[in-house]
Amino acid sequence: MALLVSALAALALVWSADHEVATCPTHVDFHGVSYTPFETSVEITSAEDLGTGNEHGCGGKGPYSQSVAMSSIPGVDPRLAVASPVSAYTVYVATGAAPLDLPRRIGTVIGQRRS
Repeated sequence: MALLVSALAALALVWSADHEVATCPTHVDFHGVSYTPFETSVEITSAEDLGTGNEHGCGGKGPYSQSVAMSSIPGVDPRLAVASPVSAYTVYVATGAAPLDLPRRIGTVIGQRRS
């Protein structure tokens, strides 16, 4: 019985973490575009400094909002995707675009970055 209770508690914890991400997804607002952060398999090279975006999400302590430096990615239209010099393995993909729209040199997009 104790094993069943422990298993159910663990399942509830996993559901809670996944539910939190689904109800409060991390995104960055930058120049009127919303970007979703995705982890990549290779380091993203940042190019020109584009300014500062505002990242929103839900971390371990609840909802947050913070400034994040945004940079262009060489050869990629910033309306499609941008990078941040402080997060080398993250590519920020614009709403309406898909990771498959990115050049192959970006590497494999592993999945949506969690807070």
